[in-house]
Amino acid sequence: MDEVDRMIDMGFEAQVKKIMEVLPPGDMNPYYTGKGRPERLTMMFTATMPPIIERMTASYLNRPVTAMIGEVGAAVESVQQDAIQVPDDDQKKVKILKDIIKSHQFQPPIIIFVNYKKTCDYLSETLNEFGQRTVTMHGSKTQDQRELAIQQIKDGEADILIATDVAGRGIDIKNVSLVVNYQMAKNISDYTHRIGRTGRAGRTGTAITFWNAKFDKEVLTDLKEMIMKSPISQCPDDLRRHEAAQTIRNIDV
Repeated sequence: MDEVDRMIDMGFEAQVKKIMEVLPPGDMNPYYTGKGRPERLTMMFTATMPPIIERMTASYLNRPVTAMIGEVGAAVESVQQDAIQVPDDDQKKVKILKDIIKSHQFQPPIIIFVNYKKTCDYLSETLNEFGQRTVTMHGSKTQDQRELAIQQIKDGEADILIATDVAGRGIDIKNVSLVVNYQMAKNISDYTHRIGRTGRAGRTGTAITFWNAKFDKEVLTDLKEMIMKSPISQCPDDLRRHEAAQTIRNIDV
């Protein structure tokens, strides 16, 4: 089950448990040799491992093993992370975004993440007028429309994918040079998945996040800590020192 944590987040815990309960017996395991008691091989893939998934593995799996590449829940070391404090003004934010694009520092394909589909459509229209070739993905798009958008990016018919978190997981677009969080993710888990669209398959990538203390104060501490953990990133002083990024975590003893 791929991105099983997201399935739980979306309220499908009961359905996931039902799937686990009705899976076929172990003799369906392609690695079963026919010797001894058959056991089913069950695999879950995710970039984050919240406690509820750990509890499920203990409940349904025999001798569960966790294989980790890097640190669970952390961004990969091949992604250089940056954060830009932006004003609460879409025109000024768009200007910053346009400056990044027209710098030609980053080659297509580029992915821009937003939180709302209306922002997705607005940015697409604005950047198209700016001379960019964009496609969009959000919750109101059909599966065929989503697949077409991905294919256009892969075929070079479009340069920029503007998307909500529906594109944060489960898609693989090669050679994404830049991910822009035009709107910061609502939690650090989604942020991790978003920026994981770049820096894949041995390549390096860049993730730039626009942040505003008015809207993002709940995640600024996590964002600061995530950037500071990266060996190839440097946390900007305005984020590192901002009062909203100084939250002290409660530790259960």
